Amino acid sequence: MKPLIIKHLANILSTFLNTFLKEKSILMSRKRKGSIVKKDGKLYARVQFLDDSNQKRDIWRIAKNKKDAKAKINELLEKSETKTAKELDASRMTFNLLAEFYEENYLHEAIYVNERKISGIRNIKPNQYCLKNLKKCFGNKLIQSIKHADILQYKLKRLNTPLKTGGQRAISGVNRELQILRRVLNIAVRQGWLLKNPFQNGDSLISLADENQRTRILSYEEEVRLFEAIDSNPLRFHLKGIVLVALDCAFRLNEILTLTRKDIDLVNKSITIRALNSKTAKSRTVGMTNRVHIWLKQFQNFQCNERIFPIKYIQTTWQRTLKQAQIEDFHFHDCRATCISRLISIGLPHTEVMRISGHQTLTCLFRYIRADNTTIYRAANALDDYLIRQNQNIPRLNSNLNN
Repeated sequence: MKPLIIKHLANILSTFLNTFLKEKSILMSRKRKGSIVKKDGKLYARVQFLDDSNQKRDIWRIAKNKKDAKAKINELLEKSETKTAKELDASRMTFNLLAEFYEENYLHEAIYVNERKISGIRNIKPNQYCLKNLKKCFGNKLIQSIKHADILQYKLKRLNTPLKTGGQRAISGVNRELQILRRVLNIAVRQGWLLKNPFQNGDSLISLADENQRTRILSYEEEVRLFEAIDSNPLRFHLKGIVLVALDCAFRLNEILTLTRKDIDLVNKSITIRALNSKTAKSRTVGMTNRVHIWLKQFQNFQCNERIFPIKYIQTTWQRTLKQAQIEDFHFHDCRATCISRLISIGLPHTEVMRISGHQTLTCLFRYIRADNTTIYRAANALDDYLIRQNQNIPRLNSNLNN
């Protein structure tokens, strides 16, 4: 029994001595005076020590002379005694390093579990483009030195930088870059590398109200010309189905291109957008119109997971078709707005339209409700009818006004 007790006490003593020696070595390493190093004709202040996580630190600061070097050594020694490893990392972290951390941990292809996105981004290319522009401006700048004024200056500079085509850069594009910058800096705050996001230190730098809102929808006459242009070329076979589904179901382009045979219910005349392919990560089911149902029936013998539209891009074909149909200033995404505006104009409640479009808030839905000439005149005619009912002298007053 005694040998076991002695052995146990020996283990405790050994552990205590190892811990004591380790802490002593850390303490001694933290109290080093540092050194003045001359390298490549320049003078540096250098301090080496072990931080609180037992990681070796080697900090260099350029100095003007020996007196300046000694002052910097004392400053670095004070920081090494009081700051944690995370704070030491933050003091020398540049935007490039922060951007690398963001790319490795957040900016990657979306990962799904049971058709639910648990991490990553669905479309990383726009984010990569925005981050590339941000790195050009803030790359070697310490994140703790980025101020609200620096971000404002970046915004103005980007707005004054013309596009490659020579046109004016859109406010919406600059806002997307600022949203990425705000996101990256918020991650720095979450990691303890920043105390406060500089976006919060002044007036709002991102104003969605300043963006130009689209007002274009497709008229019925333009729709007829569009389908005539599509039917004139057999190579535009799939484009016809894509446009039909967009105009009658209010689907986004990516939702259409990812449709498979199992998403199409020809018996109940419905189409289901899976959460995996939806922008809002929520599935929804929409009914088909007769013309959509007739067009999709030709794929009833497709395999379950076979895609209805085996293509990735339509931009070139779409632009050529618009040109042939003599339709100007019409984006493919305007098909979605056209469908939503038509549903509202026939009296469908907003809540039902939101279930079809997949919008989560009325604010988002209202951006897609657009008025055409028919809507404008319908409102005027309704007001005329109201005035006539209220005052039978309205025609006489109108004639007097005309005279």
